[in-house]
Amino acid sequence: MKNRILDYLSPPKRNGRHPPPKSAPELTQTIQKECGRRMRQFESYVKEHPVAGLGGALCIGIFLGWVIKRR
Repeated sequence: MKNRILDYLSPPKRNGRHPPPKSAPELTQTIQKECGRRMRQFESYVKEHPVAGLGGALCIGIFLGWVIKRR
C-alpha cells in the first residue's frame, strides 16, 4: 500500500541552523533560572489578584475531585 499523503504535503522549511546544544550543567542552570522567574511572576499575579487565584484553585479542586470520583 502506497502512502499518498506525502504527495500532498510540502517539504518542511528550515530557517537557518539550529543553535548548538548546551551542556547539561548549563541547561540545568538555565531551567532553574526560568522556573524561578516564572514562580515570581505567578506569586506577584496572585498577590495582585487574590480572587482570581482562589477561583482558579477552586476550579482545579472541583476538576480533580470529579476525575478522582469517576475512577
